[in-house]
Amino acid sequence: MKNKMPLIIFIAVFFILSSTVYTIFFHNRITSNFATNIFVGVSNIITITDENDIAELKKILKGRAFKDSPACGFSNEISITMEDEKKSIKFCPALDGDPIIRINASDRYIYISKKQRKQLDEILGKYGFVFPHI
Repeated sequence: MKNKMPLIIFIAVFFILSSTVYTIFFHNRITSNFATNIFVGVSNIITITDENDIAELKKILKGRAFKDSPACGFSNEISITMEDEKKSIKFCPALDGDPIIRINASDRYIYISKKQRKQLDEILGKYGFVFPHI
């Protein structure tokens, strides 16, 4: 039994470390690199075709999703939908201009920097969306 104890401890430590690394770096990751089509709006759908805007949106709209219930308002009418043949994600930026974005119609959100929020607002402004939009 004494010979098995170091092995059991090693396995337990390995499992704990592996779980921690997975949780920190990979769990609930949102990526937008898959998208081949990007739309803004819902009732008045506008397709984004500018390559620079697409590249910037893909950089901005990725990160780790957190469960939250912020006081910011969100609307599906003012959203960015990224999709390909298999997958679709809707990003709803906070209407008050805060650097938080709701994922689909859920309680999951990604936080972006204020600089990224400014870039997002500039891109969406080209397509008629102005923030704050309350």
